[in-house]
Order: sequence, then structure tokens, then C-alpha cells
Amino acid sequence: MVVPNSLPHLLPWPLIIYSTTGIILYASHSFKNLFIKPPVEGDSLETIFTEFSPEFNLNGSGRIETKNGLLKSPEGYLDVVITSDDHYPKQFWLFVISNPDSSKNNALTESLQKAQLSLKQQSLFIANICHEIRNSLSIIQGLCEINFEAKTEEKDLTLQKVFHYSYELKNLVQDVLDFSSYEIGGIILEKIPFDPVQVFEEIVTLNYPTTQRKNIELAALACPQSPRSVIGDSMKFRRLILNLLSNAIKFTEKGFVHCYLNFKDQGSHYLVNIIVHDSGIGIEPKQCSSIFEPFTQAEDSTARRFGGYGLGLSIVRDLVKAMDGYIEVNSEIGLGSKFIAAVKLDANPQYEFPHHIDLTGNKVLLIGGHADIQNWLIDYFTRGNAKVILAASNQEAEELWHQSIGKSDPFTQVIVDLPQDTAPNLTLIPLDKIILIADRDLHLRGIKQIPKPLTLSVLNHFFGQSLTQPHELNSMNKENDSKLKLKILLAEDNEVNREVTCRRLKSFGHEVTATVDGQAALELWRSKNFDLILVDL
Repeated sequence: MVVPNSLPHLLPWPLIIYSTTGIILYASHSFKNLFIKPPVEGDSLETIFTEFSPEFNLNGSGRIETKNGLLKSPEGYLDVVITSDDHYPKQFWLFVISNPDSSKNNALTESLQKAQLSLKQQSLFIANICHEIRNSLSIIQGLCEINFEAKTEEKDLTLQKVFHYSYELKNLVQDVLDFSSYEIGGIILEKIPFDPVQVFEEIVTLNYPTTQRKNIELAALACPQSPRSVIGDSMKFRRLILNLLSNAIKFTEKGFVHCYLNFKDQGSHYLVNIIVHDSGIGIEPKQCSSIFEPFTQAEDSTARRFGGYGLGLSIVRDLVKAMDGYIEVNSEIGLGSKFIAAVKLDANPQYEFPHHIDLTGNKVLLIGGHADIQNWLIDYFTRGNAKVILAASNQEAEELWHQSIGKSDPFTQVIVDLPQDTAPNLTLIPLDKIILIADRDLHLRGIKQIPKPLTLSVLNHFFGQSLTQPHELNSMNKENDSKLKLKILLAEDNEVNREVTCRRLKSFGHEVTATVDGQAALELWRSKNFDLILVDL
């Protein structure tokens, strides 16, 4: 018979679990302490109680006589509640309660139900996560076998798929490790300066290939007046954004995933809002609170259809709580979801806000795109003192263009945000005035392009360059070309990890010396000069 070892520890009452024949399968420490000679697993209930009968197995509560001289207390009886669980057939659960009134019984029943639900969710979690790991490993193994036999032109595509599933598998394992460490030791936050916008945009850009494959629009819309230096834990902040974004991408089959980053100055710290808005499958409003519990998904069928294991949002909840914030979700089935996570990050007293790019004199005609993108672009240009006019269609855009020419107040830019793989049909507007927000793979001759995913940094870079004199641009490029080349000492005992890390570092122009362990690295460090030492602990 299976005894759920993890469940009894979740309950505070003295407990035994016994079989239909009256054999003790489990006795809690607190139950054993009630007796002068403690009962043990394998004993019969007949050795403890004066009477044992089939009626004794029925769910209920009452008082049961014990045999003389067994209990430490003089009463000679126990007030108990007996119950069973369909999840574990042929087992009965006997709890000893200090006061046999109905309120105690109700509290006991409620706690038992919660513990049994937690156990069921853990069992489902183990099944789901094993399926996810096995599925990813099988795919990776199969792709590698195909790659051995593939023609040269097919190898790159296969390797891209290997990378994708390896990345998903790594994130899965990282979620389990994070959850376990948070459960054991809590969440410890670091206090170091970092750029929150850079972290935000890196996470979104990293997930762009996945959304591109699914034909989902992805955007990272940070407020133009965002601070570029705060004090906090950048890794926890990164994990928070990644889990929210991954969740949205997973459950969105078409449409969009738009991410926002906003800051509210509260003196010594900022209240940072991370908003992820998607057009995914949505969630029943009554389930919006339960999805943050560990091992939980909105529906069992969701895991089968989309994968997942019910830890990502639980980690988000724990991180938000540790960062003195909150998490909200607004969702409807079939209409998508909007997750709002608010956390506190300390202000960096040494940081000074840069001036927003001055767009005075620019007049922008904006065509197409989702309302989220339109509103963000209007805010961006307005903050830069540019004029912005929104056109609902290509026909209206061409009419507005002609009107501006007639008034000697022409548009300086016409920004077009059209669906993927769609060229702008604006025959009456000069090509050199058109700026297309498009996927990186789409190249149209004679048209300037802002590459997706749309981010604040991409926009600043584009309009910063377009307003900069050529000689200033050349000086910027020379500075960017001057890369820092380092002498790096690497200590890594895993041969494959050592080879991969060396290749990556050398591809950036660094000089790398690799060794297999820390002792050898220490000896090399004493004999040579290195700029950086990387050690796998």
C-alpha cells in the first residue's frame, strides 16, 4: 500500500493511517507520544483500542476507549475524527483532537482537504514535469540524429530547433531549482546598481525568435522617462519578467504579447510596474487567484495542450512578495490576459536622468499598428516635442499627406506599422519619408526600417542617428568598434561546457586559458596575469 509520506507532515494533529484490516501503516510522532509504550507501523489497532469492528472504519467522529495502562493521560479514551481519501483507497485516517466539538472537527476537515489537494497537485506536478523533461530530451535527441544525416543547408535549421528546446529545458530546470531554494531558504535579495530597461529589453528580445515562429507580435514598451540605473537584485528582476513573458507566450496562439515597464517615483525608491498584455486563451475570473499557487494550472487540459508544470507564476508571486510588491491579473476566456506586477526598487542617488531626444520640428504621420503600440509611440514623440497625427488607413494617410503639402507644413516622417511580411501600399508618399516598423528578416529597398521587437532603445538609436551629423555618427562607430579584449582564465570541469564557453569568449576577441579545476586555475593565476577569472563553483 502507498502511504503519502509528505502529507502527514502538513497536518498538526496526532495521526495514524491504517488499513481496512486494522493494521497501522503510519503513526505520527505526536500520536506515539500519547502512549507509554508507543505503537509502531505494523501493529494492529486491536492492541490499542478495546474494540475494533467494521463500523470503526466509517468516516465520522467520536470517542474510542483505549486498553488500560497504554495512555500517558489517565482518561483512557481518545476523541478522534476518522476520514478517508479516494486518492488513497483502502486507507483510513484517524486524527486525535483535543476537544470533540464541531468547530474543531470542521477545522480538521478543512486542513485535511487542503493538505490532500496539495498532495494531489504535487503528484500532478511531478507527472507534468517528467513529461516535459522527457519530451524535450526526446526532441533534442531526435534532432541531433537528423542533423547527423542532413545536408549542409538543413543543419542550421535543425540546430536552431535544438537550441530552442534546450533553452526551454534549461528554463524548466531553473524554475524547479529556484522554487526549491525559495522554499528552503527564502528569497535573499541583492542590492547592486543595474539598468532595469536594459534587463527588460534583453528578456523580450531573447524571446523574439519564439514569437516570430508563432507569428505573434512582441514589443517591449518602456516608459521614455524610465531611470536607467536603480539599486536592487537584477537577477530576481530578470526572472520575474522572464516568467511573466514566458507564460504569456506559451498561452498565446495568435495576436500579440506586449510588455510595459513604468516607474512611479516615491522618493528613495521607485514603484516599478511590469505589465504583460496578451491576446491568449484567457483565464476564468474565478481561477485568477489559484494560478499563483505552486503546481497549479487553470485547467488540467491546459497542461496537455500547451505544456507547463505550474511553477512559473508561483515563483512570480514569491518574487513580487519579496520585493515588497503585488501581482494582479485581469482576464477573460478567449480575450487574453493582462498581468500587472508591481515591485519596489531603490533609487540610485548618483544617477541623473538624461534628456529625452529632442524631436522639435518633426511632424510624424503614424499608420496602422495595435492601439498599445500607437499610444506608446504618440507618448514617445510628444515627449520629444514632435507633432503626431494618427491615420486609420492608407487612404486617409495619403489624404493627410497631400493636405500637409498644400499647407506648406509637410510631414517629416511617415511611420508604418503593418502586419508581418506586408509591404506598405503608399504610392503617393515618397519612399524616403516612409519608416517601416518590420521584422528583422523583411528588407525593402529604399525604405528605412525600425526592426522588431519594438523597444525604447531601438527607437532612441534610430532617431538619435537620424538627427546626428555624419561626422558625429562616424565617431560613435569608432568608439563602438573599439572592443575591450581581455585575458580570461576559465576553470570548468565539464568538457563540453568548457569548450562552448571558450568558443564564445574567443568569438568576442578575448584570449582564453582553460583548465579543469580550481586548483590548476590557482596555480596559473599565480604564474600569469589575467584580467578576469571565471570559476564554476
